[in-house]
Amino acid sequence: MKRSAHCRRTTMIRFLAISMSLLLFVSVHTAIAAKTETAHTPPPPVEVKPFSTFDPSFRYLDDGTASLSNNGSGKITVTGNTFATQNVDTVGVKMILQKWTGTAWIDLTANPGNHVGYDTDFVSASETYTVDKGYYYRVKSVHWAKEGNVTEQGEKTSGSYLIN
Repeated sequence: MKRSAHCRRTTMIRFLAISMSLLLFVSVHTAIAAKTETAHTPPPPVEVKPFSTFDPSFRYLDDGTASLSNNGSGKITVTGNTFATQNVDTVGVKMILQKWTGTAWIDLTANPGNHVGYDTDFVSASETYTVDKGYYYRVKSVHWAKEGNVTEQGEKTSGSYLIN
């Protein structure tokens, strides 16, 4: 009975986190599409694999998400979620905001903070930044789960978004 309730809670948390990420993606993408003529750089190249997957042999690290939303007036919010397969000692996410220079992605967060949950199967975090308008931004996220001596880690990269 307890495991069943835990599974339902985990499924609901995942559903809500993924739904919010998709909603943010659609609203940001729609707003950006209307303002593409004001970019200071050409758009970044389409990457063959902009979204990564975690090693399927991982025992504890299940999934992770990262998204970026445009709050207007040069402010953006980055959000990251990490999902473990069960309650683990620690589960975490680190989000690195990146800016497209026209030739390369550069990290804007030199020392990004680690957001950690203890004895849980989920962690969610968000940070708000003021950025230069007219540039493309994305989020690179590092996700991990640690149980005992086992640490599993993976990275994901969001799509790129023009912020105006």
